[in-house]
Amino acid sequence: MATTATQTAPPPPTTHTTPAAAQATPYRFTVAQYEQMIEAGVFHEDERIELIEGEIIQMAAVGVRHATCIVQFNELLQQLVAGKFYVSPQNPMRLPDNSEPQPDLMVIQRKKYAETPGVADVLFVVEVADTWSYPGLVDSDSLRDAVETCPSPFECRR
Repeated sequence: MATTATQTAPPPPTTHTTPAAAQATPYRFTVAQYEQMIEAGVFHEDERIELIEGEIIQMAAVGVRHATCIVQFNELLQQLVAGKFYVSPQNPMRLPDNSEPQPDLMVIQRKKYAETPGVADVLFVVEVADTWSYPGLVDSDSLRDAVETCPSPFECRR
């Protein structure tokens, strides 16, 4: 007697849907946790990272045009605010939403800092963009006039 083997098709793949409540969400760090990780050496001091709304973000490398713009603008700002404020290039500032960005330049109050400058310490920040167009940009003469007529950062904020 001859027997024939019957092959059965494999079962169709099963798809699993994960309920929205069970989906992964990013862990949000506080500024204190972020600073502890930096102090503990979790990140190399030359790593380009920032804490933005609790997430640690890897920043893009700085190109030559970007760096040149920062150097030139830093020089201009140093001249404009000499004796009134400090210019802080590429240093962190603390924001209340668990953020510690490192803007390209900040103009901050002249005082000794025991901790990272916060919103109340910063007159303004500069973030250089390699590709961006905005018709209302402030020219250097307007910036010079604003700084020269500003007796303190508190009187300049509107």
